[in-house]
Amino acid sequence: MEKHRDIKNLGINRLEPHGMSVPFNDMKSALAVSNSGSEFYKSLNGTWDFYFAENKYDIPPMHYAIDFDATDWDTIPVPSCWQMHGYETPNYLNSYYPYPKEPPYVPDINPIGIYRTEFSVPVHFKNRKTILYFGAVNSAFTVYINGNEVGYSQCSHMPSEFDITDYIEIGLNLISVEVYKWNAASYLEDQDFFRHSGITRDVYLYSESISSFDDIYVDATLDDEYKEGVLTVSYTTSCTLPVTYMLFDQNGAVVLNEKLTAGKSVFTVPGVNHWTAETPYLYTSVLYISDENGLAADIRSMRTGFKKVDIKGHLFLINGVPIKIKGVNHHDTHPTLGHAVSRKSMEDDVISMKQHNINAVRTSHYPPDEYFLTLCDIYGLYVIDEADLEAHGFYYEDPLYDVSDQKDYEPHFIDRAKRMVLRDRNHASIIMWSLGNETRYGKNHLSMIAEIKKYEDKLPIHFERAAKEKEVDVISSMYTNVDDIIKEAKDKSDNRPYFLCEYAHSMGNAPGNLKEYWDAFYKYPKLMGACVWEWVDHATITTDENGVDYYAYGGDFNDVPNDGNFCMDGLNYPDRTPHTSLKQLKAVISPVLVSKVDDQTFMISNTNSFLSLDYLNCHMELLENGIMVDEHILTNLSVKPGKSKKYQLPFTIDDDREYCVNFYFTLKKAAIYAGREFQVASSQLIYEKIYETITPYTSNFQTLDVEEDGRYLLVSGDDFLLSFDRLTGYISSWKHKGTSLIEKGFKGNFYRAGTDNDKSNQRKLWLEERLNALCSRVDAFSYEVMKDSVIVKVSNVYSGKVIKPIYRIDFMYEIFNSCELSIQSHFVPLRESTYIPRIGYNFSIPMENAVMTWYGLGPDENYVDKKEYANLGIYESAVDDMFEPYEYPQETGNKMEVRFASFKNEQEAGLMIIADDKINISAYYYDINNIDEAMHIKDLKRNDDLLINIDYRQTGIGNNSCGAEPLDEYRLYPVDATMKVLYVPFNGREESEQSLFEKYKEIL
Repeated sequence: MEKHRDIKNLGINRLEPHGMSVPFNDMKSALAVSNSGSEFYKSLNGTWDFYFAENKYDIPPMHYAIDFDATDWDTIPVPSCWQMHGYETPNYLNSYYPYPKEPPYVPDINPIGIYRTEFSVPVHFKNRKTILYFGAVNSAFTVYINGNEVGYSQCSHMPSEFDITDYIEIGLNLISVEVYKWNAASYLEDQDFFRHSGITRDVYLYSESISSFDDIYVDATLDDEYKEGVLTVSYTTSCTLPVTYMLFDQNGAVVLNEKLTAGKSVFTVPGVNHWTAETPYLYTSVLYISDENGLAADIRSMRTGFKKVDIKGHLFLINGVPIKIKGVNHHDTHPTLGHAVSRKSMEDDVISMKQHNINAVRTSHYPPDEYFLTLCDIYGLYVIDEADLEAHGFYYEDPLYDVSDQKDYEPHFIDRAKRMVLRDRNHASIIMWSLGNETRYGKNHLSMIAEIKKYEDKLPIHFERAAKEKEVDVISSMYTNVDDIIKEAKDKSDNRPYFLCEYAHSMGNAPGNLKEYWDAFYKYPKLMGACVWEWVDHATITTDENGVDYYAYGGDFNDVPNDGNFCMDGLNYPDRTPHTSLKQLKAVISPVLVSKVDDQTFMISNTNSFLSLDYLNCHMELLENGIMVDEHILTNLSVKPGKSKKYQLPFTIDDDREYCVNFYFTLKKAAIYAGREFQVASSQLIYEKIYETITPYTSNFQTLDVEEDGRYLLVSGDDFLLSFDRLTGYISSWKHKGTSLIEKGFKGNFYRAGTDNDKSNQRKLWLEERLNALCSRVDAFSYEVMKDSVIVKVSNVYSGKVIKPIYRIDFMYEIFNSCELSIQSHFVPLRESTYIPRIGYNFSIPMENAVMTWYGLGPDENYVDKKEYANLGIYESAVDDMFEPYEYPQETGNKMEVRFASFKNEQEAGLMIIADDKINISAYYYDINNIDEAMHIKDLKRNDDLLINIDYRQTGIGNNSCGAEPLDEYRLYPVDATMKVLYVPFNGREESEQSLFEKYKEIL
């Protein structure tokens, strides 16, 4: 039987897994702990010859022979994914298998990639062992050296090593690798991602002394009082030479220098610095074997962090302190590299996580490149290390057929657990082992647990599908709503910590109600936190037939089956530009929270577990009607971790203006992840002013003319003309001094372009109500000429075809002789309905009025359940920049609590909008239905005018792409509502928006 089809075959001649380290030639290079600094390390990354075979019969015979001619082969980078280089169609799947569910059989048409390259073995490798290392190969492979078959391995996200000493010679050598797309164990690799193949992580050689270490385990923990370090050093070697262990601190000072005995040696280290995500202090461990002359025959090094993980009752503790997991799920994905993620991309991710207050990563759903764990050690991130195991395609109700209880698959379950733990157990960042993802919990998982405990018995074990089974150490679930996690928090029948390993599905314009989750996490000690799904959108940069680049997802490659855009579910765009969801998360999980006690007192709370807030500066600003009028530096910011402290407001707050106090918390000193003065957190307290109805100016020198011109009612003054279309009841145009202010409107609007959350469920009901295609009829139309104004009253009834009317809007337009337009809109529901997207209206203005200034929440889009990152203030932006470019277009760009807004052209002339109370505003150059139906940004068709949406309210965002609908308090049901807005011609060169706004307020 072919090796990759044999379910009993886990590998041939593959070395036993172990903690990864390369030998160093001297103490200086060992202390740098960098493979590239060792003369016994040689990278084989680079350009290799490549041949793609559709099936086994297309493999060139003897391709591994030294004299084989591969000059007509293609080339490919190593590491890489062959689907990213034109071989095969990329295929995105969430839970389906891309082949029949018939374990252990794999399809006969099973593509194979063949790699060849030459490499040189340096002379100083002579008389030593040479090890060939593959960081990861997807999914299985056979390796040949100089025409000889060396071995075979599988498991797509774990290293494989081979001793090639007997196959090489000093000087030039040839390596050839056959990579099989699928193998009999591929049923364990049904993860939610693009299915990519190839040599996806580093390939290198390292040379060992004949007297060398086989494995090293440095277990650095703390005593029961969390004061002294307890260091257990274990190693295996085939030699009997003496071994020395040295521990160095960050300044290079020697902390320990001890001879080791075979097996385990235990040391007490007083006064150690503790490793946590907040204080990631790392020591350096060095072990060396001394030869007969007392010289180092083998030197190894690694970073070591002292930490202790405990579960005491319902508390999850690090170093004796309860922590909250403020985490994310992290895949290997890149828009041009696929799974073969570069070191720079890994480090960029880790730095961005730290900059956004994230403290933990779940390595979904396989162990990452070990360099990623090293970065987590150095920068400070807790890691839930997850085995390369997911059989989601069987779901959870087929115990007779799936793999969780099949005896033939038990060795594979065990092998994946063992390889993960032995490779990774030296990393300080790891706080839990995970048995994998979305696989029915079965007997083979129990075997995994037993295997893990053979090698590492201090860290808790996690598996979400185990639910409340006694063998796991924490209770875990996914996408559980807030009410239900609170029930879990109060459940005393099971006292283990409760963890949401996935929540807040960040797909498109999402997620909603993060604040409510974190209110619960902070309130209930049993809730240990959660990991957002997920860090970054998966997509491939692709060029369409018109030469336009775009992010392609499932189905864009005619890949069948596929799961569409379900891979576009990250906190970042594929290029790592943050979504607004990442900004929202940063605010909600901030280490600093500010709350109002009373009008003269506020409270600062520290959500850190270990750091006092004295590493931060606090700059305060006082805003009066959106303009900064005072500032203050807050001293004595020494709030202890987990504590709160009250402060007196250093500003005077009057009753006749609206005030905001902004807080900006920045680093006093540069950190490893950011420079000095980097903004860690911000907050705002609002001292709101409730204004009465706005009364426009009137002119004593201007009269209004009213003319009925057939279908149209014309209202004009000396310098303006406003036209009503009596057939539709809408304004057909409004011109001021020859310039168009409004081109058409005001049309009732109860629909939004469906978000990914909407489209999972609620949008279907909205479409059944025809909210996206409502017809309007004029129920009443009248006008009245007043002394200084004309009042036009219009009632529009809205209903969809074959659907009963749902809403009536009673508009009262008052056109003043000073060229101001007041619109009072009364929204009257005509029947009960499901909750709806919005209540409002829209209109169009000239496209050149492309700059929006507003006094409201900003600067980014915000919604009723997604606004904690938005502050009240005065902002200005190009309209195009306010359109959040979700690759799968959807509702975007809303601004809440707007007091005023203007839309102006390059000459700063345009339209000013002043709300009687507070309104929602959004603006873009597309029809809502075009946004709703487009599959990609490139599919949007730009209009010749600018659409303005004015809303009384909008329904919240929720989490329903994979989770709960919006909380009930954030749902907008058909209600009786009134909104009053004033529209004024505006020229910013003559008067600022703020001045005009305050002028109208002073009339009151």
